[in-house]
Amino acid sequence: NVKIKVKQGQLNVVSSDGENYISRKMAEGVDTEGEITFCFEPFGVLSYIKSLDKNMIELDVKDGQVEIVHESGSFKIPMVDSNDFPQRKSETDTIDMNVSATMLRCWFLDGKDFATNNDQLRPILNGLHLYKEKDEMGCCASDGYSLFTDNLQYESVTEDFSVTVDSRCFKPITDAFASANDISMKIGKSSVIMKNADTTMMCALQEGRYPNFKSVIGSATGSVKVYVSKKDMVRTLNRCSLGANMLNYVELTVKNGNMELLSSDNDFNKGVSEMLQAETEIEGEFKIAFKINILMKILGKINSDKIYMCMNKPNTPCFIREWPDPTNTLYMLMPFNIG
Repeated sequence: NVKIKVKQGQLNVVSSDGENYISRKMAEGVDTEGEITFCFEPFGVLSYIKSLDKNMIELDVKDGQVEIVHESGSFKIPMVDSNDFPQRKSETDTIDMNVSATMLRCWFLDGKDFATNNDQLRPILNGLHLYKEKDEMGCCASDGYSLFTDNLQYESVTEDFSVTVDSRCFKPITDAFASANDISMKIGKSSVIMKNADTTMMCALQEGRYPNFKSVIGSATGSVKVYVSKKDMVRTLNRCSLGANMLNYVELTVKNGNMELLSSDNDFNKGVSEMLQAETEIEGEFKIAFKINILMKILGKINSDKIYMCMNKPNTPCFIREWPDPTNTLYMLMPFNIG
């Protein structure tokens, strides 16, 4: 159910799953008589209202029913006691800050593709990690095989924090604040509250300590450096996927200013071998393998024409950035072990 509160010319809609809450208020176009709070099941109401051509409707609440009235007819649904609706628990000891809504949306949009979402053995990875250390504020999302992280300089708040937002909140956050410019945040021990002029969200935090991902990425440097066209890489990987076996991996061989991509399926006697022109910094030859779908996922996040790949050994992570104007955004991909 959703809870509706009408008071002093304003309508407020609240939804909750018991841990996460979203509240949205509307004043423009609202004409009220009296004050009332009630609950009802929203999905049938939403479908009915969307089908109407009329701009204005009337909510008539009485006798345990909510009636949606418009000039062509009406729709009645049962009302539920609002006293049974979960109450939001507020925290007083919070870290208060203002952040760019654009930045936060980008973090959660990228994070949803890297967080595990449903790993019961590692629930801390089922979310986006937000942190502040000294003058740096950043985020990280990882499923243990691939990783996304970004950061910026932030000196407005002196207190450090380290929290992980539940993945169930990713889409509601990006939808609710789709047109916002700034968001005020209150970071507590068990929840984070995000708010702008008309929307308030309270998101549950995952319990536990987030892995020390900075020790994994280090300075994100390596002895093997490759600069290659993103468009050419994507097209070549798409063709390689046609020759890959059920494990869906591609083997990369870097040497003499080129990158060879090889996929094969011995069971069906098929394979793809292609040469891709690339700028390389390497002595001799270097081989490494990756899952095609995960590498393609990362390339889909890159906005530049070229990508920069940095590696050390065939069994250590590969770091990927935009090029030639790298940002603080970094993607990491673990190699596929082909023995």
